[in-house]
Amino acid sequence: MSSLTWIAIVGLICIHLVPCEGNIWDILRPKFCSPSIPRRPLNGGFSCSYVNHACVSVRYYCHSGYKLQGENFNACFSRTWLFSSPPRCVEEGCDAPTLRNGDYSPRRSNHRASSVITIRCDDGYKPRSRHSICRRRYGSNYYWSPSPYCTRDAKCDPPNLRNGNYSPLRSKYNRNTAITVTCRPGYKTRSRDSLSYCRGNSYAAYWEPLPFCFSTVCNDPVAPTNGRAIPETRISWRVNSTVKYDCNNEFKLVGQNSSYCQESGSFAGSLPSCVRLATCPTPIPPTNGRMEPRSKTTWRETDRVSFYCDVGFTPVGADAATCGADGQWDNVAPTCAEEAVVEVTTGSGDA
Repeated sequence: MSSLTWIAIVGLICIHLVPCEGNIWDILRPKFCSPSIPRRPLNGGFSCSYVNHACVSVRYYCHSGYKLQGENFNACFSRTWLFSSPPRCVEEGCDAPTLRNGDYSPRRSNHRASSVITIRCDDGYKPRSRHSICRRRYGSNYYWSPSPYCTRDAKCDPPNLRNGNYSPLRSKYNRNTAITVTCRPGYKTRSRDSLSYCRGNSYAAYWEPLPFCFSTVCNDPVAPTNGRAIPETRISWRVNSTVKYDCNNEFKLVGQNSSYCQESGSFAGSLPSCVRLATCPTPIPPTNGRMEPRSKTTWRETDRVSFYCDVGFTPVGADAATCGADGQWDNVAPTCAEEAVVEVTTGSGDA
């Protein structure tokens, strides 16, 4: 029989066996490998595969209640065992978790069922759960629940706020944290409750609404009916900007004659009104006298008339009258009484 080379595949290892010559096997020495069998794992054992009465490969196993930790096979290669040390047989449970961007405690290579580990994540990350429990699914299959994991944890930086302050002060703000914004006089916040919240997801965080203090302005003032606001408009009505009110002819102002822009964004006080002036009947000049002005045809509230007597007459009564809000004159025309004539007689006599 021709010479052949036998190859045995154990695991991932190819082993060249001795050739067969003349139909007679070349008998191997009693110790094919040194040592002839590998070391047994504590709380476990192995089963051999023999060639020509020599153990050339083994499969490791563990006793009940234990599981293998390491390679489950070994092979003789060039008269030496591939792995010098056997795998470990550890109590059944969860292997040490692989955790990125964090750490856990207690650190062990094997964790019994119901064991609990505490998760700690690096800065910028947070644990899915602070604790994870080793649970048994079926047979000798164990798993961590929930799976130890550190996810990104984006946070908000302190806001860059001008013309105001905020609280509380921190170097970083977790999502859903709120800050209270307080603006300087003459400024106000975007939100009614002055609160801003850190929003976002694991990868990006932002403030909503954006903390901001903008200058308080009022809308253009409203002019009273039959009147006007002075000035009527301007580019911006800032806090403490003032406006004056005036009425058209034949009307008078009732109420405040000016206002100013408040921090609330509205003008202070109530809008005045313009009411029509009262009219008085045309005054009658005194007999033997006159009034000024004479050509006026309509006499309105606050109008004034003056009375004069002709030469040789003296006024008896008020010399002027004013048209009142009730449409009546406050005085009547005086009486022009004739002045008395005094004759002076100068007598003459002899010296």
